[in-house]
Amino acid sequence: MKDHDLRLVAPAVAAWLAAAVAIGTGRAVAYGIAGAAVAAVVLVGRRRGDARRWCTLALTCAAASAAGVGLRATAVESGPVRDLAEAGGRAAVEAVVTADPQPVAGRRFALIRMRAETVDARGRKTRVRVPILAVAADRRWIGLLPSQRVRFTGRFAPPRRAELLAAVVVVRGPPTVLSPASTVQRAAEHVRARLRLAVARLPPDQRGVLPGMVVGDTSRLDPRLAEDFRTAGLTHLLVVSGANLAIVIGAVLGLCRLAGLGRRRAPFIAALAVPVFVVVARPEPSVLRATVMGLIGLLAMFTGRRRQGLPALCAAVLLLVLIDPTLARSYGFALSVLATAGLLVLAPPWRERLRRRVPGPLADALAVAAAAQIAVAPVLVMLSGEVGVVAVLANLLAAPAVPPATLLGAAATLIALVWPEAAQVVVWPAGLAVGWIVWVARTAADLPYATIPWRGGGLGALALLAAGGCAVLTLRYRRVRLVVVAAMAGTLVAVAGLRILSPGWPPPGWMMVACDVGQGDAVVLSTAPGRAVVVDTGPEPRPVDACLDRLGIREVPLLVLTHPHADHVDGIAGVRDGRGLHTVLTTPLGTAKEALPALVPAGPPARTPVGGPAEGEGAQCATTDGARPSSGQSRCGTVARPAVAGQRWQIDELTLSILGPAGTGPRLTPDDDGTAINNASVVLVAQRPGFSALLAGDVEPEAQRVLQGVVPPVQVLKVPHHGSRKQEPAFFAATHAAISIISVGRDNDYGHPSTATMDMLRRLGMRIHRTDQEGDIAVVRTAAGLAVVTRH
Repeated sequence: MKDHDLRLVAPAVAAWLAAAVAIGTGRAVAYGIAGAAVAAVVLVGRRRGDARRWCTLALTCAAASAAGVGLRATAVESGPVRDLAEAGGRAAVEAVVTADPQPVAGRRFALIRMRAETVDARGRKTRVRVPILAVAADRRWIGLLPSQRVRFTGRFAPPRRAELLAAVVVVRGPPTVLSPASTVQRAAEHVRARLRLAVARLPPDQRGVLPGMVVGDTSRLDPRLAEDFRTAGLTHLLVVSGANLAIVIGAVLGLCRLAGLGRRRAPFIAALAVPVFVVVARPEPSVLRATVMGLIGLLAMFTGRRRQGLPALCAAVLLLVLIDPTLARSYGFALSVLATAGLLVLAPPWRERLRRRVPGPLADALAVAAAAQIAVAPVLVMLSGEVGVVAVLANLLAAPAVPPATLLGAAATLIALVWPEAAQVVVWPAGLAVGWIVWVARTAADLPYATIPWRGGGLGALALLAAGGCAVLTLRYRRVRLVVVAAMAGTLVAVAGLRILSPGWPPPGWMMVACDVGQGDAVVLSTAPGRAVVVDTGPEPRPVDACLDRLGIREVPLLVLTHPHADHVDGIAGVRDGRGLHTVLTTPLGTAKEALPALVPAGPPARTPVGGPAEGEGAQCATTDGARPSSGQSRCGTVARPAVAGQRWQIDELTLSILGPAGTGPRLTPDDDGTAINNASVVLVAQRPGFSALLAGDVEPEAQRVLQGVVPPVQVLKVPHHGSRKQEPAFFAATHAAISIISVGRDNDYGHPSTATMDMLRRLGMRIHRTDQEGDIAVVRTAAGLAVVTRH
């Protein structure tokens, strides 16, 4: 990087880092950073030289950024809203929605950013103007638009993460809409709705992806397909960024040329189209970055100066961080900036080197894909704890279809405003292009080792950077290459030897496996080769699907959903993928919305295992599951049934005894808290020769005290509620279990498992195993008894 480039980069990076650190440490530290930067400016100002000027500029920008964070932190960390949050109080709020509601993947709630205008606590109404974040479980929040004014009641809590928020408000009911969205926002939603109408006749995958590529609307995108795009390294195609804005500006400039407008007027007209684009695509971090860069480019065109990418990027980062410091903590903003920097800094020299060995078009595509992927890799590792292996190849294969899909989709968006029928014709070839992209994403995601596990967080990012530095040294120096080759050969021999000596995965004789599905539960109980009972499915389809694939499970005669919380039921699609699913059992307690049919998605009938229909079933039913409750069951497709205490199920050699919930109990209502639903969990004992386990769902002390008198001694205990602090010691003691398994997500926000619960398990003499530390956990039967084998 040249000296003049360093002078441009340093102020932007200084402002970015100052804001990121200041947001995470509070207003006192923010003001301290600003003061230290000002003092450093004074000291640097005494020196001479060219470096003094850019150093002074960088420190000034850092001081301004930190001071801005301090002022905003002062506003949100004081006042009645923060007081309510610190006290954990409830209040009625009137607020203005400031961003589209965001459903949380794998969870049954949405996050809505708002600006609180009035707070009514205990009859005292106070006017405020601070940002808050609402966590809402009611689906009626999803349809809100930015600028709508709403009223709701919720419980206030201080924000856990480093954000410039006055409070997080947990809301259980629907909002009361006080005013409609602004005219501009209604017009933007009209444009998005017209595009959704235009793509309505396309296949489901295409109509979910194309609006995302054109205007960033992913409301109809299948979560599993979104996960495939992430695994394949193609998520950036679903985010509106510079390419979309370039299409808009280019189209406007082209029309201006056709109309005979000169160089002075065309950029001005194109600049007027940019805010319209931002409103329609929503002011996401990548959109804001592209917008500022686009406006700077138009200004250069207007003044007749040469357009430069890196100065425009630095200016965009500096302006946006000073205007909105929260972007400094946005992963989306970081990914957008780093990807653009990779294209500007890394891609050009790589392109020149590749052109010496491969054709020009291929060199261009390869350099662009590799530069962008390598630039964002550290941030992706921080987020996912994985390193994408197939991303460059997937981007190369998808690249030819991206321009036609985006251009035709943008054209269809405009045509749909006046002629929806014609727009449906235009999107048909765009759908073909999107179909190719979807195929690439699915195929790449299904490849073995499409991603490699890596340590997440900041340490993982640093480790990846260190590995990248070692790779550069290896490629540059011959002696280093020889050493690395020798080390890799030795490692390969060692791994091959261990593979021959070790039993591999799954271990032979496994009775039960607790799948590592993150912050959730999914337990697999073996019944026969290729068949198993599954208890809960985790928060997302892919982890439980991968776990069942590793175990070779193709038939699921019985799926038990202990209770309707997202971390136990939202992975159902992963259990169904390519497997026969015959009967689903869950708690009989719940609202109509949480009833069993809503939890079991429609699908094709389950496949018939060898042996045909079970005895006593009609010949017209072509399915069977081998699961026989005392009352019998249908064999036609997937059957949904409530669990009743005292019920027994026999599947091959496995016997399941239902202990709870006792009876049907009262109906749950939307106002019930999570404790009531947890205590309605299905609690069961699984037994087969030489093995017994108690699977306790998420029952809390109230239900544990009711059940402790009927719990039989078992060998294995699946610890309730991910090892939370609220447990009943007598319930645990009644199990006499020697092995305890905690299904829990790494670095979760709930503090699970609790230190108190871990200490209690040790006092009771139980061996503790955790999925967040050991991955999939298998309980196997050996000649000496039960043993635990972990996949890690």
